[in-house]
Amino acid sequence: MTPFAEARRLVLERVAPLGTEVISLDGLSGRVFAQDLVCPFDVPHFDNSQVDGYAVRAADTGPRHVVGVSAAGGATSPSVDSGEAVRIFTGAPLPTGADAVVMQEDARREGAVVWLEENPKAGDLVRRRGEEIAAGAFFEVRGRVATPPFIGLAASFGFAAIEVVRHPRVTVVATGSELVPPGSSLGKGQVYASNPAAIAAAIRGMGLASVETRLVGDQPNDTDAVLDRALESSDVVITVGGVSVGEHDLVRPTLARLGTEELLWRVAIKPGKPFYFGRHGDKPVFGLPGNPVSALVTFVLFVRPALRRMLGHPEPEEETVARLGTAIQRTDLRYEFLRATLADGVARPVEAQGSHMQTGLAFANALIHVPEKIASLRAGEKVNVTALGWDG
Repeated sequence: MTPFAEARRLVLERVAPLGTEVISLDGLSGRVFAQDLVCPFDVPHFDNSQVDGYAVRAADTGPRHVVGVSAAGGATSPSVDSGEAVRIFTGAPLPTGADAVVMQEDARREGAVVWLEENPKAGDLVRRRGEEIAAGAFFEVRGRVATPPFIGLAASFGFAAIEVVRHPRVTVVATGSELVPPGSSLGKGQVYASNPAAIAAAIRGMGLASVETRLVGDQPNDTDAVLDRALESSDVVITVGGVSVGEHDLVRPTLARLGTEELLWRVAIKPGKPFYFGRHGDKPVFGLPGNPVSALVTFVLFVRPALRRMLGHPEPEEETVARLGTAIQRTDLRYEFLRATLADGVARPVEAQGSHMQTGLAFANALIHVPEKIASLRAGEKVNVTALGWDG
């Protein structure tokens, strides 16, 4: 069996972004930039007022005669000569001849005449053209996630669409003759197919919308047909179940028959030992175990980091360090991932730790790493923790 660290390294080495696509600003949030941004003009575009008030000449003294108004979005405003002022609003162009703005709270107006409490200095409360960004300024955002401030920056430059890393199309195939879709009637020996719903939700939580789920029974011809279609129509294929060594575990031989290169099978971890990874041409193929907890845990450990890399994120999610809330004793000394609650820097294993027990994972928000060959850990010891982070 392959050690955990080696298995994840092998997976991440064999995946890469798929290319780029151009999308509108409306869909940009959370995507990874595939281009840098160049500002086409000075920001601000023109000298303008920081506040509502009066535009004046700083060198003048005494009362000013108000000769007009400059409002944001206004095409023109009157010029300011000696002894004059223009009523001005936030963001409005500074009139020709004016070199300062006085807040309206610091002025007293009677009819067309305004008195200032103090004489301003040149440049007071004026945003100068190009003071933030000069035309042609270059912003290295390629490879960074489009956050709301970056989206606002791109919009302020006039971009209506941006080149980003392309999202992969993903197909999730759950195998097993006992599986039926939720909402249908259960027959003898049947169970509802929870795994494809959970895995698809985890993928959509990463911001990927193009996810298809399929069910297939334990018949070789059906398995062959469904996987063949999935490999043809998708950029990533994820199977759930059917990757162990039983007579009904048809995924590995079927993938081999369809020309998929097996790069990894069985990892020395608990839960999730039967994990599979292969390549069909340049398409990654993941085989997750059929137990619900094993499926989601191996998704977090291997598939999610791989998808993040395909989305343009250069590094996998970082582990954090926490203190163990309760002691741990164990006899199986594989690298183990205990489902846990993490709060205030303390990680506590949940009660239901069986690989078939969905309830424990449902109420957990982290995985405690227990490295191989460690039989016990004391309460208070430091442990590495991976956040489950189902929202991406």
